[in-house]
Amino acid sequence: MNNRQGLASAALSGATVLTLIDVLSGYRPFALAAMALILAYIALCWPRIGTGPRLMLGVTVLVTLFFLLGPGSARGLADAASHALYLPTLLAVMTILRVAARRSAEVDAVAHFVVSQPPGRRFAFLATAGQLFGTLLNLGGFQLLLGIALARNKAPKPAPPAPDPDKAAMEAAIAEIQQRRITNAVLRGFTAMILWSPLGVAINLLLPMLPNTGWVDYAPIGIGSMAAFLLIAWLVDRFERRPISAALARSRAARADTDTRVRGAGRAMLMLAGLLVAITGSVALAEALLGVSIRATILIVVPLAALGWTWLTDPMPALPAMAATAREGFAALPASAAEICLIGSTAVLGLVLVQMLPAEAMQALFAQVRPGAGLVCGAITLVIFLASLIGITPMITATVLVGSVLAAGIAVPEPLLMFSALLGWAAAMTVSPVTATVAIAAADTGRSPGEVGLRWNGPMVMIVLACGVLATLLVGGVR
Repeated sequence: MNNRQGLASAALSGATVLTLIDVLSGYRPFALAAMALILAYIALCWPRIGTGPRLMLGVTVLVTLFFLLGPGSARGLADAASHALYLPTLLAVMTILRVAARRSAEVDAVAHFVVSQPPGRRFAFLATAGQLFGTLLNLGGFQLLLGIALARNKAPKPAPPAPDPDKAAMEAAIAEIQQRRITNAVLRGFTAMILWSPLGVAINLLLPMLPNTGWVDYAPIGIGSMAAFLLIAWLVDRFERRPISAALARSRAARADTDTRVRGAGRAMLMLAGLLVAITGSVALAEALLGVSIRATILIVVPLAALGWTWLTDPMPALPAMAATAREGFAALPASAAEICLIGSTAVLGLVLVQMLPAEAMQALFAQVRPGAGLVCGAITLVIFLASLIGITPMITATVLVGSVLAAGIAVPEPLLMFSALLGWAAAMTVSPVTATVAIAAADTGRSPGEVGLRWNGPMVMIVLACGVLATLLVGGVR
């Protein structure tokens, strides 16, 4: 790590500490100081940042200047910075957890175990692992699991003794179906995480906007909707086109002895699940018993969990192993520059736009129309999803729409509002060709983003949206 990278890591680490103080104290100058350090981090990592994040940063700067010169104030900017710039610091502490997890053999053991399951059980195992890896490792976990699963599916097979065009065509069709099912399982498992995970960007962006709702209040709805999402995904997979029975029998025979080769997989899976339960349980207990927000708890608990995981799993002595994890995590921070620039600037843009909304005009409009809470929430879900198909990120649409409902003073139950925004967000991340998840899946499979998103997952997402919107209408009403 050179001096420039070291300064960048130090700047982001300092911003994380200042953000924690801001979250705990509510004293906004700490948020402005954290924003200055994050901008310094972005400047030091500028060569690593691509065109897209740079453009988003430029748009955010222009809109923020217009906000300050027009209807906004320094206090409003400080509030937006406090809210939005938590996300880069969340990514920073998650980097340490990702480094700790990747250092351990348990993560690879679980990944190889779930992808070696026979076709009848593979979807359930891959979707569950997508949930687990996505929550703990974010997009890095999604890429890791999908890469291992697809590499196994592409493993070389013995060539037939004589060329047979019909058999070759059949094998190619089978390989395509298997590739689709594997990709869909991991993708759907990962995006279902958006509906509930306290470590996710979506919840940490939207939850602070709701003045009377904490994660503990929303968690039962989020976990229940995640389970429903995965159940629908599994049922759709069962009815989709699958390999013919003879080829399926050969596939099962070839993999019959694979599970026994992944030693310690059961223990490793229990340990990863325990890590997830420990983090989420700490968040819930801190919020329910101590009144500490999930944002502050996560910034404290996640680095401690990373060091604890290293202590439990690393073959090195405890102190040297934890020191190595801390060093590697610190050195890895510049690698997240593009993601931090994009997410941080997009969040600031959305929150600044919310403050620029004409609240009085919106209140008058909704007072005349008087839509029911269910109709409002169903519309939010569909707008977030449809906007993603034309390239508008759910981060902006969800922030602006939730902020609009709150500014207009519409009587909508906050947990229902949260659910509707997250459902549209999860649907978008499963289908939209411009989202990171679909783009990664398309690159790994060699398919187009439209094929992976719309063709492979479009029907399933339509069912999920129909069920979700119907549920919001039943709960919230139309008028």
